[in-house]
Amino acid sequence: MQDGTYLYRNGTLTPITVTDGYWVAEREITRSELQDGMVVGLWTDSQTGQVYLDKTRLVRNLTKATMYATLWQQLAIWDNAKQEEIRIG
Repeated sequence: MQDGTYLYRNGTLTPITVTDGYWVAEREITRSELQDGMVVGLWTDSQTGQVYLDKTRLVRNLTKATMYATLWQQLAIWDNAKQEEIRIG
């Protein structure tokens, strides 16, 4: 599976395409924690190569996205408009 954001429904991960706002991971999860209706992000850290599966939230405002990422101790957020990660900290 490729890096991206997905909706988990009926045992299937379906890609979500959004062109604005920022994806912010709330926390890392395992596949066994997937629940119907959950939005998850699959992300490969560009600095370490580590792959993460995260419960993810769409935040429209950069200031709020950065605040949540800092609060949730995340390494980066995803800028949907620019299609690039923004490192935190």
